[in-house]
Amino acid sequence: MGKPAERTGGERLASSNFAYLSYHAPALSLIPPWWGVLGVVPTGRGLRLQRISPALQNRAIDPRSLVELLWLDDALTLLESRRAAQGVRGKRRELVWDRVCEKFDVTEIAAAVRDRLKTRATQRAAPSGSSCLGLPP
Repeated sequence: MGKPAERTGGERLASSNFAYLSYHAPALSLIPPWWGVLGVVPTGRGLRLQRISPALQNRAIDPRSLVELLWLDDALTLLESRRAAQGVRGKRRELVWDRVCEKFDVTEIAAAVRDRLKTRATQRAAPSGSSCLGLPP
């Protein structure tokens, strides 16, 4: 494998940003346009991050994709907050998710998912003084 500043074909990258960015053009075509992209640029003093494209608001958020991040209990709790869980308790999670999408708009679903993911992360964090395996220190 070549040096970091070389292409796989051994052709040395020019110091201009254009040559560097053209090397990554195939990868840029694979990611959504609203994703922000940072590139690593070699400098005389090491490497530095350079913004290739800014992060933008995703205007086409799919509510179903979001709601699927909720566990079944979380989705039911969300429905119960609107008294809309009747008829879906005990049903497959896909039906529960469908109901959430019917009763909540995408911003409400996003807020609920964000809240639950933060709560899960806090709940799963190991208490101080214990090992990651739950064994005494």
